[in-house]
Amino acid sequence: MNPRYNLGKTLDPEADMNPSIRLLHLEDNPLDAELIRLRLEAAGLSCDIRWVSGKEAFESALAQETFDLVLADSKLPGYDGLSALRHVRERQPELPVIMMSGELSEEAAVDCLKAGATDYVLKQRPQRLDAAVRRALVEKEELAALRRAEEEVRRQSLFLRQVIDLNPTFIFAKDRAGRFVLVNQAMAEAYGSTVEEMLGKAEADVTADAQEVARFLKADLETMDTLREVFIPEEKLIDATGKVRWLQTVKRPIVAADGTADGVLGVAADITERKRAQEEILRLNADLEERVRQRTAQLEAANKELEAFSYSVSHDLRSPLNTIDGFSQLLEQAAGDKIGDKGQHYLSRIRAGTQQMSELIDGLLSLAKLSRDQLRSEAVDLSAVSRKAAQACREGEPERQARIQIQDGLLAHGDPLLLSVVIQNLLGNAWKFTARRAVARINIGGELDASGETVYFVKDNGAGFDMHHAGKLFGAFERLHSHSDFLGTGLGLTIVKRVIDRHGGRVWADSVENEGATFYFTLGTVG
Repeated sequence: MNPRYNLGKTLDPEADMNPSIRLLHLEDNPLDAELIRLRLEAAGLSCDIRWVSGKEAFESALAQETFDLVLADSKLPGYDGLSALRHVRERQPELPVIMMSGELSEEAAVDCLKAGATDYVLKQRPQRLDAAVRRALVEKEELAALRRAEEEVRRQSLFLRQVIDLNPTFIFAKDRAGRFVLVNQAMAEAYGSTVEEMLGKAEADVTADAQEVARFLKADLETMDTLREVFIPEEKLIDATGKVRWLQTVKRPIVAADGTADGVLGVAADITERKRAQEEILRLNADLEERVRQRTAQLEAANKELEAFSYSVSHDLRSPLNTIDGFSQLLEQAAGDKIGDKGQHYLSRIRAGTQQMSELIDGLLSLAKLSRDQLRSEAVDLSAVSRKAAQACREGEPERQARIQIQDGLLAHGDPLLLSVVIQNLLGNAWKFTARRAVARINIGGELDASGETVYFVKDNGAGFDMHHAGKLFGAFERLHSHSDFLGTGLGLTIVKRVIDRHGGRVWADSVENEGATFYFTLGTVG
């Protein structure tokens, strides 16, 4: 440590820049004062000495000037050194004072030291003076450093106090006896107390509920005995107003130098609102589950009704249709040559109508079945499915000229049966609407879009459609061509959209009238 004062000669040029020692010397004998000045100078101490010989000058100098050290003669006419010492201690408690005396008894020396003297030196032994001065100044510097450290500790303590008091969580510490040694303002307020009142009190002094006290103390002892942090997800606290609070607490042992825990430090967050929100979520979930249960029961009932309706449609509507078709066929066979050409035409119209109605019933049943059946999820070879559908089209109309190109390795993931329905309907549409072409051209494939998703397509060179009516394409019973031009129920594309929707995908179309159409679809993830 570089001393504040120049306490001796040195070859270090920076040391000569240290200030002189400001010294107040109370001495009535000018010869003794001069001897002391010479003694200090000979010892290498750079001193700026203010010499005073009486009480009034001494007290005035002390009040008006700043000094590093006081030398006081123990006996002066009308004013003794002990009085001067007491005066210094009252006004500047930390200013070093060395008592000087020609004769000082041991008892008098003890009295001086008790009164606050830093040291005493006999005039008959002036060789002790320089050492006493050096020691006094060093002690003064050390005391000043101690005061600065204490002030810093006080400032830091105040800062930390403000930090923990501004924290809305509960912060506390207890000793092994369970007494609070640290409490922040938030916790004190919850207990209806103040920080000062809670310090030194035990849990039982501030908590009325004996079970709460026992629970808190058990966690404290567990923390100290195991020397491990204890986490308490939630614990109940009844505050001073009687309100129930829920806390989430962490307790950590305060470990002493010998390795044992002599206290516990805790931080508790008020999770009352969070717990209330969680309970509300649980209540809402329970309500939702009940509504889902009710809705599921309603859906199950609706499905049963739909199954009954489907059976009724299949049985009750098909039965008269079969009767009409059967008797029409018998009439044609029995009296075909008697009813003439017009009669034959009427019979064919009747049979065509029953056939169309039968197909419409099949379409409605298929549409209803799509909503009930559970999806399967597995790999599907759409190339193979397309080839099978194309073969069926060719077998149905072997006389037609058609070039059907099917991309190899066209793989998808979904319900095999339903994806077959999609291909059959889209390829069937392409086959139907290319019927008037000398050579039908149908292309089935897939490609990746910008996002990396596979887009499947069925493209034809058939009749196409006006894109202004594209919004009607997938509606039930919507037709963009007359039944006389192209047969159909108007349900095929509705079924396609229902299947794609259930797979989480998209379906759309692009067309130029009289030039053909392309139908696109994607498949999402089957749940």
